[in-house]
Amino acid sequence: MAKRRFVPKKTESEIRRIVRTNMRNRRVSLGMSQLKLAKSVGVSQAFISAIESPNRPEDVPSLEFLERLAEALASSVAALVTDGMFRLSEEEEEQERRKPRAFTKARVRR
Repeated sequence: MAKRRFVPKKTESEIRRIVRTNMRNRRVSLGMSQLKLAKSVGVSQAFISAIESPNRPEDVPSLEFLERLAEALASSVAALVTDGMFRLSEEEEEQERRKPRAFTKARVRR
């Protein structure tokens, strides 16, 4: 009888990283802004930004949201949770690095 090879399961934080990366890469490759994606799935741009941000690992989308997201990105939930499914070309990566980032001023209480 052949031995079964042990394949460790991915941790929750690894799955979050995979979804975050695939979501961002697919959105960028489609030329879609966070705002446009947010409108197509019925959430705020801030929510999309929070999911894509590595600094906010606690923001994990529900399965229902992943289904809407997959549809908006012309993809599947399986593709969104598969490591390395969507990769940006070198040109797309360079364009993303050069994009100006929007910064918001923090409100100051007086």
